[in-house]
Amino acid sequence: MKNAPSAALTTLYLALAVAPPLAMALGAPDAAVNGALPPAVRPQFSSRAFTSESYQHESTHWFEAGLGLRGVAVHVDNSILYHAFRETKTGAPVKVGTGALFNDEDIAYFSKTGNDLPKPEELDRLAALIKRAQVELARRGGALVPVVIPSKSTLYPDDVPPAWRQGLGFPRPSDTHVYGAFRAALERHGVTFVDARALLTQSQHPREDLWGLDGRHWSYFGACLTMRAVFETYARMSARPAPPYECVLQRNPAPPAWHDDYDLFRLLNVWGASPSATITANVAHPEAATTKTARAPKTVFIGTSFTWALLKDSSAAAATQDAHFLYYNKLVVTWPTGEQAPVDPKSALWQQSVLGQDLYVLDILETYLPSQYATEFLGDLAAQLGASAEPR
Repeated sequence: MKNAPSAALTTLYLALAVAPPLAMALGAPDAAVNGALPPAVRPQFSSRAFTSESYQHESTHWFEAGLGLRGVAVHVDNSILYHAFRETKTGAPVKVGTGALFNDEDIAYFSKTGNDLPKPEELDRLAALIKRAQVELARRGGALVPVVIPSKSTLYPDDVPPAWRQGLGFPRPSDTHVYGAFRAALERHGVTFVDARALLTQSQHPREDLWGLDGRHWSYFGACLTMRAVFETYARMSARPAPPYECVLQRNPAPPAWHDDYDLFRLLNVWGASPSATITANVAHPEAATTKTARAPKTVFIGTSFTWALLKDSSAAAATQDAHFLYYNKLVVTWPTGEQAPVDPKSALWQQSVLGQDLYVLDILETYLPSQYATEFLGDLAAQLGASAEPR
């Protein structure tokens, strides 16, 4: 009998070892994992792959990726860390703050210093490229409106976990050497722009209405306020009337399972947790039903995932027409169909969706400055404008 505990433990360990491959073989149901678990394809055997050992490595990856109950294991591991220590795994994209959830990129930006900061000449070069594009597009009847978008840690600096703060004081180096330096470069080059960072940080609205506690991106209300500023700037630059664009705040309960304001919460992949907020800040556009499409500018958006809210909200308000989105300058998204194609400045799709537009909205997320996607787009645009016909 004295060996009974050892036998029980042995049986338990054996069951734990056998359960994943057995569940894999039987196709047992598993817990869903939000986020990216990269798919693995079973490798094809060949003598060359075997002798180079790539077959063995790929087979191991395929087996581990396809093990049964992997989702259960992920949730068990994450749940223990979250409930016992209020932490996530090392390398996880989500960081648990004192009142809000953060993306790891925002945490990194909050404590950027030294060689991690962009060089002043890089920021100046981007500002100069934007100014040249504004001038050239204005000659052709278009208006380029760059939008400086804040990091979440800029709106919630007090919620950044103490372990991730670093003793850099306030203002942070990223405040002065990234945002401040870039804003100064824009002003030095005479660039007209929308400072959404200033707009949101100085807003009288509760910050939870502008950016959800459990979200990676700004709320639709925060994006609407920004897009309204874009249209006002467009009107000044083009001497055309801005389309009607009301931002009527609606606070609604929404299931964490699907609403954008809970995307970081879903990525926690934990059991027994509740989001910090239960109300989402959405927008109503009462003017949309009466807006005349002919007044809406033909628009192309260029930028990061933050641009989705600008695109979707302005489309819902019928404030744009023939809208396209150059997602990280890698994909051309046609809206509202959602059709996607690779960016190719020489393609008919790129020419039709970029050249000859009324409004160009360029998303400049401070976290990503000096914004390679923006630099690439401006280079492509300059090349095509130089090769195109005279202004209309």
